[in-house]
Amino acid sequence: MGVNLFATEGTAAFLRANDVESTLLHWPADSRSPNTLEYLGQRKFDLVINIPKNSHEEELTNDYLIRRKAADFGIPLITNIQLAQRFVEALSKKCLSELQIKSWQEYAPAERTPLRRVEQARCCAPKNARERCGESPFDNSRGPVRADASRKHS
Repeated sequence: MGVNLFATEGTAAFLRANDVESTLLHWPADSRSPNTLEYLGQRKFDLVINIPKNSHEEELTNDYLIRRKAADFGIPLITNIQLAQRFVEALSKKCLSELQIKSWQEYAPAERTPLRRVEQARCCAPKNARERCGESPFDNSRGPVRADASRKHS
């Protein structure tokens, strides 16, 4: 498929048994190098697939550390086995050179942008809350309409 795979010991053994090459990385709790947290911190991954294989404390702790670090560095993360399987199936049907990055606007029609949803939400506070504050639902000069009666206006 043209991708470099990195794996901890158990996954690396599984991949090797199925003739798939990978680079072995050690668990976060293991002080040996190369370590998964080192690679995550250096942003050497484009995607992390992390599925706990059991509920032992050490497994869950290591998995948590990997997921947390991926999230902290904005690295996409898959934690669901069915989604991971579908993702790999989809990738196997295309060459990486065929995949193109598109902007949000290329996927979503203009009338469904997030900004419009925010404006709609701003206008949807209960009528009595807007009246208590003396605001029109379309007056956003003071920010979003809040439903609490403790708001004071100057």
